[in-house]
Amino acid sequence: MEEKKVKVKKPFYKRWWFILIVVFVVISAIGSAGGGDEKKLDSSTPSQETSSLPNDGSSDATSETPADSEPAPSAEPDIVKFSDGLYKVGSDIPSGLYRVDTDGLMNLAYFERLKDSNMNFDSIISNITFNNDGYVRILDTDAFFKVQGATIYPFDIDSAQPSFLDEYEDGIFLVGIDIAPGEYKVAVTDTLTGIGYLERLNDVSGSFNSIIANSAFENQTYITVDASDFAIKVQGCKLTKSN
Repeated sequence: MEEKKVKVKKPFYKRWWFILIVVFVVISAIGSAGGGDEKKLDSSTPSQETSSLPNDGSSDATSETPADSEPAPSAEPDIVKFSDGLYKVGSDIPSGLYRVDTDGLMNLAYFERLKDSNMNFDSIISNITFNNDGYVRILDTDAFFKVQGATIYPFDIDSAQPSFLDEYEDGIFLVGIDIAPGEYKVAVTDTLTGIGYLERLNDVSGSFNSIIANSAFENQTYITVDASDFAIKVQGCKLTKSN
């Protein structure tokens, strides 16, 4: 007699459809928990308070502006700058003292004070050449002023605060503003020519009469900057305060 094979059914909790339902329920529960937390956070956020107007409808100025608030500072006027070009004095550019920022090849700047615009050699009242930054003055009697290789802008010497350095290389420095009076040791830095050049100036107009004393030298030297000097021109050398 043959035995009949009885097919044993898997328990329902091992069936694929039951496992799928369990997974779905778990995912749904996690999503619900996350949504509940979000609502809880939203409900706990304090509401923003708004100020109400008085019953008579008039505005309350003190509720809008704190008593200790200060008015916003006014914007400073833009500094007028002049770059390369020929300018008519009194029309295009005012006379006065100007700060120079060189931006030409090898930081070389060139200026001309002119009595007219004929472009003749005789038109030049004075010309100024120097490297690195410095200062230049335009006089009331100048008709035109030429700028080349630099940007210039008005400089108020009366409000300038002194700021001295340990060393000074190429440029023009105002005495009492950029450089302090005193004795300085000077060393040549121009390796091409091996020559340094110095000027003590009573002005920066570029005229011959502006030069109090000048010197070209090799190796090293010393210079005494007097308190009565207006500026010092340094070219191809370095100044260090003498001990």
